[in-house]
This record gives sequence, C-alpha cells and structure tokens, in this order.
Amino acid sequence: MSSGGPGGGPQAIANASLLAALEPILAQAATGVLTSARVGAAHRKLQVVEGQVVGASALAPEERLLARLAAAGHLNPAQREEVMQRLAAGERGAGRLVVKLGMAPEAAVVEQLAAQIRDALAALLADPAHPVRFIPTPGLAAEPPCPRIPMAEAVAEALLALPEETLRSRYPLGPEACFRPALEPWPLAERFPFDEAAAACLGLVEPGRPLAEVARLAGLAEGEARRRLFLLAYLGLITPDGGGGETRAGEAAATGAAPGSEAAAGGREAPEAEAAEAELSEEARAVAAELRGLARRLAAMDPFQLLRVNRHHSEAEVKRSYHRLSKRLHPDVVRGLGLPEELVEVAGKVHQAMSAAYQALSDPKQRAALLRQAGAPERPRRTDPEAIFANAKAALNARDPERAARLLENLIERQPDRPEYHVYLAAACVQLRGRKREAEQALKRAIRLAPTDATAYVALGDLYREGGMAEKAASCYREALRWNPNHRHAKQWLERLEAEERDRGRGLGGLLGRLRRGG
Repeated sequence: MSSGGPGGGPQAIANASLLAALEPILAQAATGVLTSARVGAAHRKLQVVEGQVVGASALAPEERLLARLAAAGHLNPAQREEVMQRLAAGERGAGRLVVKLGMAPEAAVVEQLAAQIRDALAALLADPAHPVRFIPTPGLAAEPPCPRIPMAEAVAEALLALPEETLRSRYPLGPEACFRPALEPWPLAERFPFDEAAAACLGLVEPGRPLAEVARLAGLAEGEARRRLFLLAYLGLITPDGGGGETRAGEAAATGAAPGSEAAAGGREAPEAEAAEAELSEEARAVAAELRGLARRLAAMDPFQLLRVNRHHSEAEVKRSYHRLSKRLHPDVVRGLGLPEELVEVAGKVHQAMSAAYQALSDPKQRAALLRQAGAPERPRRTDPEAIFANAKAALNARDPERAARLLENLIERQPDRPEYHVYLAAACVQLRGRKREAEQALKRAIRLAPTDATAYVALGDLYREGGMAEKAASCYREALRWNPNHRHAKQWLERLEAEERDRGRGLGGLLGRLRRGG
C-alpha cells in the first residue's frame, strides 16, 4: 500500500515491516523473537514458539508482569519486593516464582501474560511507522506458566482492541473515509480469524462508499465498523480510496452517466428519484444502496465474495450466510419494500448468482477448484482434517493432551470456524498445566461460532465451576438449558449450585437473625 503525506492522497494503513516479520511466523510456524527495531519507551518484545505467542516484555516498568499483577490486586508490595530480590539473586521467571511461592494462582498469571501480549502487539500496531523485525531462535521454548496464543488470533484481537482515539488520530478512518477492495491482497490475510461483522464490512466496501454508510448498511455502530475496516485494511484486503464526496460521481461513472442525469438516477428525473427514495423506510433505503453496489461489481465477484465468507468458513457457515443474504435480497422482499422494478430485476440477478455460488461452495470438488484458482496451497491428502480430528480425539482418550492440543491447533489454523475443534482444544488445555485461560478462550470462540449449541456452554460452566466461580458456572448452565432444556449434566449441576446458594442464604439469614436478637 502506498503512503501519502497530509492532503496528498490516501495514507498507508499497515506497518510494512511488521507484516514482513509476521510472514515466517504464519507461513512456517517459526520460533523466535518478534521485537521493535528501535530501543525506547515504545520498545516491545514477544516470544514466539511454533507460531504461537507465549510471552512479551517491555522496557516501561508499568508494562511488566509484576506491575500488572500488583495493579490487578494479586501482589502486595512486600510480595513484589520478595520476587524482585529473588530475580536479582539469579532465579528466573517472575511468573513461575509468583506461582511457586503461592502468591497468585496460575490462572491469574497466565491471564496477565495474555494481556501483556495483547498490549505489546497493540503498541506495535498503533504506530504505522514503528520498525519491527523477527529474529529466528530455534532453541526458544515455552516454559509454564504461559499462554499459547496463535499469532493470527493475537494480532486480530490486538487490532480490534486498539483505542478509538488511536485509530482516528493515526489512520484515515473518519466517517467520510472511503475504501476499495485491494487488487493484490496480502496472501496471508486469510490466516486471520474474521467475525461476521468484518465479513459484512468487506462485502460492502466499494469505491466512494464512506465508512459511515458501510456501518449503516452492515447494521453496526460506527466505531465497530471502524475497527473492522481497520483490521481489513491493515491486512491488505482493502485500501484507502478518496473521500465520501465521490459517492454519486463514482456511481455515475460506473453507469457511464453524468452525475444528476436520468441514467444516474436509475431511469428517473433526479429530483423525482430523490423524493421517491425519501418516502422509503430506512431498511428499504439500505437494501437499495446494497443492490446498486452489487449491480456494479457482480460480474467481478467470486463465490466467496458473493456470500461474504472466506476460504476457512465451514459448510455450515456458508449455508447460514447464503440463507441470510438470499432472504434479505430476494426479489419478492425487494418488491415488498416498495423499491422500483429496476432494483427488483437487479435482486433477481443477485439472487441467481448467490444460488450458483452456494451450489459451487457446497460441492467439495468445485470448492477445491475455486481455491486452486485463487492460488490457495493444496493440502496434502494424508493430512485430511477428519483424520487429524480423529487422531486428536484418540490422543485425548489416551491421556496425551499435549499431542491432542498440537493436532487441534493445526486444524483450527486451517479451519477456524469449526466449533467442535475449539471445544476439544479446550478439553486438551484443561489437562495441561497453565492453559486454563486458553481453554476458556477456546470455549468462548466455540460459543461465538455456534451460539445455539449447548455443548460449549456446558463445558465453560464446568471450567468455571472447577475454578470456584459458581455464579459464572450457573449462568453458563442456564444458557445451555435455554438451547437444550433436556441436557442432564447442565440440569444436575445448575440444581446443585442453586441449592448451595440457597443454603448459604439460609446460613447468612440465621446469623443475621441471631445478631438482631443479641444472641
């Protein structure tokens, strides 16, 4: 992406040196240190083992682990001083010492380490000019307690967590900012997890359409759309494109008509068309704008773009997206919204193209051919996902959670939208020292992917219950029973937790009664 000075055209979004440093980590699951190339207050260093971030450090004292644990209420000044003295005497690993000395639970240390990683990455991402490099270090190993966060997931989380004021001050992301699909997207962008909101924004991006309009059409708050567009732009899927004032001129250029002409207004006099559109509902106006945009770029869209999914989305996700879009843009629905017949005709063409796209992506052979055309690397047949999944489950049954976790992490990198992979990864992490936080995050991802499936809610409830968080556990069991009222395990544990809560209430009530009576 080209960079431009103030008023000199679109600015760059990405830190090119950071993207270059990420390439070996993502493509080769490399081991080493991702570090700032300059020393100072903004210096950050992240430890990476086999493509996963396991630790981070900073020069600023307030960014270090002991300071974080103290700020979170896990260490008092005397404990912090004791750990610092032991480190000065030659002992290694602040987190290990805190756990070893019983000053804080392992889960709390891992949680603060994960936050430290997120904040370190956010600091590197926040400055588009911050130089970064990756130093391969084959002997580097992950020493517990530590998180193990896949780099793509860590970067995506840090990008979406950047403060709103940072995005507005350092990047061209105001309400009038416009973007266009990138001609040559970054090849590794497909490795990053996208939520439905990001996929919707990607499908709505077109030259001349401002950020505020993308947010409205996607049904998002402007701040949420800004974060998704920033993620997409940083990864090179979209690129800055002029200003919002070009919207109507861009539409006219696409149809070969002058702005304000009869052709540009869709076959009617401009004032008449504007008056007619002003009488439409908000939903109808949004659908009309979406159809006009699709009409201009329909011929250039592949099946993935048409259905607003990427190559990692599962068949179930493709089906869900197809049904949602085809229902919203069906010709009968468009006609029922009071839109003109020319847009009903456009809806018919769009609906037909979406049906063909869905058929293509539902056929394994056609989908494989489309991936090859898009330059996707062919996967070795001996590493079929179902075979790997079966091996992972077998490893769990054989009490080898470390091997199971490795296999499942490999699967999730390739197919991040399969909720069952995340549930089984959580089961493996629960059995591994220092990875309870990862288990929690994996189950939350599974819930986001399959919000109506009780399985992940129950597993998350069990995790919270075993960690002594009864209230959170009960909430998860209730949500599981909302989707599966007959789930025996959730019923039993919810009843037990509620009974324990009632007993505590009675005990407290009896104590208070005795205090009131003076005995």
